[in-house]
Amino acid sequence: MGTSTGAAYALVGMTSDPRRIVADGYDAIVDRYLDWIDGIEGDPRMAWLEAFAERTPPDGRVLELGCGAGVPLTASLARRFETTGVDISARQIARARELVPGARFLVRDMTSLTLDQTFDGVAAFTSIPHVPRELHAAVFERIVGWLRPGGWFVAALGGYDDPSWTGEWLGVPMFFSSFDPDTSVELMATRRPADRAPRAGDDERTRRGRRDVPLGARPARLTQALAAADRRAAAPRGLPSSRPTVLARLSSPDRVAPRSEPIP
Repeated sequence: MGTSTGAAYALVGMTSDPRRIVADGYDAIVDRYLDWIDGIEGDPRMAWLEAFAERTPPDGRVLELGCGAGVPLTASLARRFETTGVDISARQIARARELVPGARFLVRDMTSLTLDQTFDGVAAFTSIPHVPRELHAAVFERIVGWLRPGGWFVAALGGYDDPSWTGEWLGVPMFFSSFDPDTSVELMATRRPADRAPRAGDDERTRRGRRDVPLGARPARLTQALAAADRRAAAPRGLPSSRPTVLARLSSPDRVAPRSEPIP
């Protein structure tokens, strides 16, 4: 896997495995990343978190993919929901366990993650663009499999049509990969979960509908950032405000048609 044009980082001696690049990179910048996040003014992820939380049942079960050190997003979720945070970086998870003791945390790669639970909501505020894009469809299928019918999925997507970018980001090697926003939405819209055995927490509706519920033909309504994403190619890579965000609902087994919801 090569770097995209313009990637300016010496790769000598560095692994070519994107998963390792991401894990090692985030392991090295726990404090730096927290400072960077804390310095973002008007972080749009908080508004999306609120929109997601308002649609999730009180005391429901939520999964966050790519939780990092747990603040501020996981901490906010854990105050309201039974929250499981997953991250590929062991050091980020170690810090999350210190900062957010009320949540459960796992060091896992989302592309191979297996869980024996279903969830009322799944969030991926920063993590999808760190996954090689040829694996995005499979990740979306896993997410559909983890969601209970009627559950919500919120995710920040890549704003670039870029199969592979490896370069310096926050002072460390980092990997990004994405489709253009419309392609990502179509991938999500057509995902159906793979057949699987019932899981802990499945109710009767989940067991009846699990194989028949896609994420919706057009997931909810996209933020205006979607239309503007391609015009912001110069925006700093990885900055939350440069990522189009989608909030989608898993159709219920009794009504497979997509449902559009107002989003702030």
